[in-house]
Amino acid sequence: DNFPKKKKTLHTYEDVMERRRLFLVGLGLMMMFVVGKAQFNFDENGGFNPNRPKFCRPYICRKEDTEVVPKRQLKLISQGSCSGLSSGGISMMGQNKDKELDSCCDARHACNNICGTSLKMCEDIFESCLNATCATSINSDECSKNANMYKLIGSLSDGCKKHEPGQDMACECLPSEKAQRRRTQILSDIYKKYSPDSIEKVQSLTEKANTPKKFANLLARLVTKFPSMIQVQVDPQQAYFENLMKQSKAEAAASSSNNKEDNVVVDEIVDGLEDEEDHIEL
Repeated sequence: DNFPKKKKTLHTYEDVMERRRLFLVGLGLMMMFVVGKAQFNFDENGGFNPNRPKFCRPYICRKEDTEVVPKRQLKLISQGSCSGLSSGGISMMGQNKDKELDSCCDARHACNNICGTSLKMCEDIFESCLNATCATSINSDECSKNANMYKLIGSLSDGCKKHEPGQDMACECLPSEKAQRRRTQILSDIYKKYSPDSIEKVQSLTEKANTPKKFANLLARLVTKFPSMIQVQVDPQQAYFENLMKQSKAEAAASSSNNKEDNVVVDEIVDGLEDEEDHIEL
């Protein structure tokens, strides 16, 4: 009884949800770190080596005189934009406050489905897109903070789990004499649909991008230039957490409403008692 009682601190709904968001993001980072540790840049002694490159299995043509080329119909998909960046099974918990970076994140997802890209190529293009976007952002500090978070998420996840299946889906092998024709067809399809006034660039671009790697780099940059090439889908995990947050918000609103009703009832009872006291005859 002699100890001073602690005062109860009332937190707003926004405070509670922000704490929950930070907890979930931290938990997600920790789980990605534990689950994907074997895939990260650790040396044989268990120490972290940031300069050790990560390589994903490339798509290979085993027959002689054949080349890796993209399939004619490009299927470029982004699940969850920036909220679905993680490839280790943990999303950004449905939290994505900086929509201006979505186009970069969509291009990062789509890069996995561009035949001939490497994980490093996709990460480099992604970083360049983030930096360029934040450099012209009205709120550059907030943009850079979010961009750094997305870079961290991407570096902790095992990108090969999405990159390798993406290459298997996007690539095929053609005889070398038909490979260049396929590249020309794909570029013609893109420019006819997204930039018909620049269709004359196709021939010169195809001549410059005359290897699988060069052509993949060209396609990855065209995706950044023409973001409507990407089919944006809702990430299932993102949808789950968004629904969870909506339910929590609805429950909090209902609880707040009930508390207000209880307070009204208590006030009416107290007022009634006061009225009775006023009419007591001695």
